[in-house]
Amino acid sequence: MSSIRRKLFLQILLVILFIISALWLANTFMLEPYYMKTKKDQLIRARNSINSFGVSDYGEKVDFLVDMGNELNAMILIFNASGDPVYTTHLIPQEPGGSIPVIDARRVPPSRNPLETLYSETIDSGTKIELSIDRMGEQRFLSLKSKLDNGFSIHMSIPVSSIESSVSVVNGFLMVVALISSVLALVIAFIISRKFTGSILHMNRITKKMKDLDFSERCEIDSRDEFGQLAGSIDDLSESLDSTLKELGEKNEALKKEIEHKKVVEEMRKQFITNVSHELKTPLSLIQGYAEGLEMNVASGEEKRAFYCSVIREETERMGRLVKDLLDLSMMETGNFALYKREFCIDELIRKVTGKFEKVLTENGIELVYVEGEKTVVYADSFRTEQILTNYLDNAMHHVDERKEIRVRKDVQGNSVIVRVFNSGQNIPGKESEKIWTSFYRADNARTREEERYGIGLSIVKAICDLDGKSHGFDNLPDGVEFFFELQRAETLAI
Repeated sequence: MSSIRRKLFLQILLVILFIISALWLANTFMLEPYYMKTKKDQLIRARNSINSFGVSDYGEKVDFLVDMGNELNAMILIFNASGDPVYTTHLIPQEPGGSIPVIDARRVPPSRNPLETLYSETIDSGTKIELSIDRMGEQRFLSLKSKLDNGFSIHMSIPVSSIESSVSVVNGFLMVVALISSVLALVIAFIISRKFTGSILHMNRITKKMKDLDFSERCEIDSRDEFGQLAGSIDDLSESLDSTLKELGEKNEALKKEIEHKKVVEEMRKQFITNVSHELKTPLSLIQGYAEGLEMNVASGEEKRAFYCSVIREETERMGRLVKDLLDLSMMETGNFALYKREFCIDELIRKVTGKFEKVLTENGIELVYVEGEKTVVYADSFRTEQILTNYLDNAMHHVDERKEIRVRKDVQGNSVIVRVFNSGQNIPGKESEKIWTSFYRADNARTREEERYGIGLSIVKAICDLDGKSHGFDNLPDGVEFFFELQRAETLAI
């Protein structure tokens, strides 16, 4: 049995025992005084009623006196001023309307007192109440003796039973009732305590689960009283805590990801600064060296000075292209860049871009294959689309193997057009599948100035596709690698 249930059970039992004990004490010590006081008050009220009679009124008040004697079960004696008895209930017929007969003095109780007085109480100057006992029959009498206002005197006597025997009987009865009540109290108290504490124990179990961050259980207490309200409050608190903790958990996870992202971004920023410094250091050194040579007239001949100037111009153009690509990439990644979309034929754009690479591809013995199909119109930024295709072709040209094959094709898939650029060569390792889209990343870690490649071409592709909300990526094929990017197909299907 749980603690609160045991306490409630014992408290109910103690209340019942307290009530029974209080009744026993009241019956033992207060019943007899109360009984005697009631009898005294009855005698005093009767005396006050008779005191209002005149000397000649007793013959007319016989019925009243008879009724009073019967009601109180009292013996009434009235004596005149000379001490002669003028009325006694012992000589009056018990039917109302009877007349007062001649009083036979032989039947009037003798003036001697055969009773033993137990105690006497004076009510006023002419009235006294006595409790007497007849030792012969062990009968007790409560008597009132008083002087009336008309000069007569009255003596009333009421037999009183011994209250002690009554108290003993009642107390015995109370003990039986107490025993039966105690047994019933055990049963009732157990039922009440179980019913009363069941809800409390249920809520206590749920709050313990809440302490352990388990909010799966609810207080299913169907009640409109305070228990029902408390259960509803616990459910509301549980739901609120569950929602708050989930929200905090989500925010904590988001914060962790943000912190990790910031770490990655910070690392990328440091690497970016390092890479940019590395890429700008060499051309700046060349420009400075050749400029100083011109300033100091190191180049004596016209041909040599022209060579110095061409180097300065080439390095300046190279830095200009790098800075422009970096600015574009920065604006795209920060969202401060807008795409200017329009409808155009993707096939014409592919021919235009592949045509730019025709000379350099021929010089390197690379075969470029592009099979035109039905002309397709797309809705995109033509300049940035050309930039993506150019970067893909440039990347393919620098990673093609000895087979020297590059293929360009397009796939129409519903409302999308997928442009694919394939080059024969080695597959891209899985560990580098994400790194290749990072600025200044080179799979071979080589940065030859002759190639004029800085490793930001694929980063620009990713930034443009992310800004447009289109997909991009690559697929490793058995004979090479195929890069792709997605465009939105225009409503005009063909031209």
